[in-house]
Amino acid sequence: GGGGVFEGFSLHHTIDTFGPHDADFYSFGDRHLLFISEDRDPTTSRISSRLYELDTRDANPHMHRFVLKQALPTDGAHAAELFEGPNGTPMLAIANFGDRLGQRYRARSSIWAMVEEGGGEGDGGGGGGG
Repeated sequence: GGGGVFEGFSLHHTIDTFGPHDADFYSFGDRHLLFISEDRDPTTSRISSRLYELDTRDANPHMHRFVLKQALPTDGAHAAELFEGPNGTPMLAIANFGDRLGQRYRARSSIWAMVEEGGGEGDGGGGGGG
């Protein structure tokens, strides 16, 4: 919101990452999710990329922060898309690239579906691969 004059952006907060390649944001009702695709750490491309949710419990919006919700296995993740699947189910597609430094380009990309507390579990999708 706001109706003032745009003066630019100011730093809100930071998130530690390893070789990020993409960030995707999506709001599902009152849930605001951010996924950061992470390529590799200093030794391997088989690392976790992380899903964050905006914590909006504080009445002051300047205090809202993205908090870690889940670390998902990825293999040189280069892109991701949060989207609404069948029946409004929040879903996440992760495009894994493999290890370009090791010249291994075969990787398994994955599709994830949100499971609410008390809900059923899917097949887990899976990252990694080789």
